[in-house]
Amino acid sequence: FISDTGNLLDGQHRLTALSQTNQTIPFLVVTGLPDDIFVYIDQNKTRAAKDVVKIAGVSNPAKVAAAVKLIHQCMEGRARTPRNELLYRMIQDYPDIEFAIAKGESMHDSTYIPTSVGGTLYFLYKRWWPEECKQFFDILQYGDQDILSQSQHPITRLKNKLRHLYNKVGKRFGDLYALPGSHGGKVIYDHRWQVMMFIHQAFKSYRTGKRLIWREDQSTIDEIGELCKKTVTLRHSYEEIEYPKRKIPLE
Repeated sequence: FISDTGNLLDGQHRLTALSQTNQTIPFLVVTGLPDDIFVYIDQNKTRAAKDVVKIAGVSNPAKVAAAVKLIHQCMEGRARTPRNELLYRMIQDYPDIEFAIAKGESMHDSTYIPTSVGGTLYFLYKRWWPEECKQFFDILQYGDQDILSQSQHPITRLKNKLRHLYNKVGKRFGDLYALPGSHGGKVIYDHRWQVMMFIHQAFKSYRTGKRLIWREDQSTIDEIGELCKKTVTLRHSYEEIEYPKRKIPLE
């Protein structure tokens, strides 16, 4: 398969074999295809999400893919794996995800926040509360002597919370973690979701001025999921979509 711009979409291994063995083998050649169909090729063979994101031309494709999958999981349920073409369209429709991941990457070492988590929340908050978002994450990353000297300030408490969690789990944020469900019982996540809960609660307190009370329950995850749904429209086809325009309160 060869695209209308001359890119080889499928057949790389066959052509490599021919060039290395100096053999001639007849097979069907299809030309004039749009580049966008690449995401549909080899659907029965595992193609990593980062490969599809890399094709979209973004930098740091592995981290961007992880964030896009995390957003999708928040919206649709963490057990659902999105198809590659859906991820590809999300990257097309929301190019600022790439910038948000760059921010998440830059503050990883100083905040102990996994890049996919920091990038996802930065992307969400920046769309609704740009000023508060920038101030919150800049203070979290670079510090502010006046603010961090206040032991009960939400950012100070968040930094301590994240440090304590990192000392507990180290780099094993992918380890499973049980969370009380909304209707009783336990729901299994990994520790990235625990970090998301803490950041979301601290940002809410910072933005509204309300007292910060740490909670580890499904309600915070549900709130993040609703924010994702109001921020991102999943495009299941190449048809045009309407983007949400009304700002929403984080209450």
